[in-house]
Amino acid sequence: MKNLPIVLILLMFLVSCAVDDDVCTDNFDCPEGLTCNLETGTCEENGDTGDTGNTGDTGNTSDSGDSADSGNTGDTADTGDSGDTGNTGDTSDTSDSGNTGNTGSDTTAPSIKSVSPAENEKNVALDKILEIEFSEPIDCSTITQTSVVSINDSSVTVTCSDSDPVVTYTQAWDSDSSYKVTVKGAVIKDKAGNIMQQAKNWYFYTADLTTPQVIKESCLPTGNSVRTDKKIIVVFSEPVKPETVKITLNTVEVAQTPVITSDNTVFEWSPALELDTEYTVKVVEGVEDAAGNVMKPGDGHEWTFKTSAYDIYPVVNFYKALIPLKKEPLCDSSANAFNNTANFFVLNKSDSQAVSGTINCDTPGKKAEFIPSSQFVKDGEYTIVIKNNTLYSDSSPLGSADFTADFKFQMIIDDDFESGGAGWDMQSNWEIGVPDYDAYSYKITVAKSGTNVMATGLDTEHLESTSYSAKSKNLFTIEEYDQYYVEFWAYVGLENYADPNCGMPVKIVEDSTAKINSLPLTVKDGADLFGYYYIGTSKQTDPAVRGKSADNTYSLFLGAIEGITSTPGKQFSIWFTLHADGGYAKAGVYIDDVKLYKTVF
Repeated sequence: MKNLPIVLILLMFLVSCAVDDDVCTDNFDCPEGLTCNLETGTCEENGDTGDTGNTGDTGNTSDSGDSADSGNTGDTADTGDSGDTGNTGDTSDTSDSGNTGNTGSDTTAPSIKSVSPAENEKNVALDKILEIEFSEPIDCSTITQTSVVSINDSSVTVTCSDSDPVVTYTQAWDSDSSYKVTVKGAVIKDKAGNIMQQAKNWYFYTADLTTPQVIKESCLPTGNSVRTDKKIIVVFSEPVKPETVKITLNTVEVAQTPVITSDNTVFEWSPALELDTEYTVKVVEGVEDAAGNVMKPGDGHEWTFKTSAYDIYPVVNFYKALIPLKKEPLCDSSANAFNNTANFFVLNKSDSQAVSGTINCDTPGKKAEFIPSSQFVKDGEYTIVIKNNTLYSDSSPLGSADFTADFKFQMIIDDDFESGGAGWDMQSNWEIGVPDYDAYSYKITVAKSGTNVMATGLDTEHLESTSYSAKSKNLFTIEEYDQYYVEFWAYVGLENYADPNCGMPVKIVEDSTAKINSLPLTVKDGADLFGYYYIGTSKQTDPAVRGKSADNTYSLFLGAIEGITSTPGKQFSIWFTLHADGGYAKAGVYIDDVKLYKTVF
């Protein structure tokens, strides 16, 4: 350096001094106003450290760096145990380390933590409060909306608090019942607006606290002319323990073991009954259901019936009262004959007057029959009377007492179709409405009564090469010796060239199985509208409604349901079924004023 000019040497010295001022190992190496950054080894301006107090609730702000030791402000990570503090400011600008930004944003959706009653919980108390616990308090306005919470698919409104994660619902639950609770997904929010995507449904089951009852109207027999071979039937509202069921007959316990249905609800006894005797049946207290609930005294049953004075059991419908006899009746119209209206008559119980009518007496057939001048009224009540001094053909009297039998009618179906088809399940072209068919020499444009009918097509031809039914929704059971009758009016417009083609049987069906494939029917006006028919060239096994009616003319069809009884727990329905071939389709069948009824003695 000795060869360099003095000026140049002086300049180099000044530069060296300037550089040295920027290099440091601690704050003492830096000029006033600068601090040493230990990571870079250079002196830097201190920055504004005054705003370090406003750190919100981010923990202990005393750990935000010792402002006395401001040289280490570059390491701003230790600003307190604030959890996820979000954006803690712009750490590249360490001069303003106090503004820590959003220090706790909630991005977690709520969830269902627990429910009570629990899933599939059994024997739940009937006053149990429904509780749904969430993982955090929720926005109540989002859970009290319609259909967010439902029970058995019906919306309910829960009780909710903004500060409580548990919502509740209170109602009186039914005994021995199942409940489904549904919580809808993608609706419920927490207080930060996070949506719970989770949906949930579960079931619980209440305790059985319901005591069994006798269904009184289903118990048999009843009346004052009961057959001596009738069964005693007791029906309960729910399954009961068979060993707890007992009855008395005229205060004496019936020792016979009953016949019981598989569901333990129907019990039948067959005691030996005497003629002309009054009996009182009582269901003994102490009957228990499967849960051990004991029948209350007022829920039992005690009733009285009387057997017929004679071994005579009438057959009665709207149009006749037939008396089958064990011996040949005297039928010469003499003073003591069966065909004398002073000896054999029917009383109308509403006025105690004799019903106008005629008597058909059949000595070899062992029967007498009363035919009313106009049919018995469907809601009327009547008494059949045969005087005790009426003679058989061998001159022996009926007996020491008059024969009497009360009867009335129970309507199962009574439909004129003016109210539509609510009572019917109609397949294919079956429909209800105003008839309007006039083609191919077949004409039906009126109803029998009112304006509506049920038809295989109101204004079009019936379907071809198919079978289709109108099925009654009114179901019924038939016990032994029950008398059921069917009647309806019909216009028949089926192919009738040479041999009648196509036919409509009336079926009696139990659980989709035909117990009567074609009910035998009588056409009251004598029209040739019931008999055998063909499908193509094949003669069908069972006769049915077939042929052709005169234009706009209805005929009355009558039938008795006989020879079948209900399978325990099952019921019958009546079907009108058209069987059609692939020949020439015509008007079809138009039905009006359908009645199905039971004669009750």
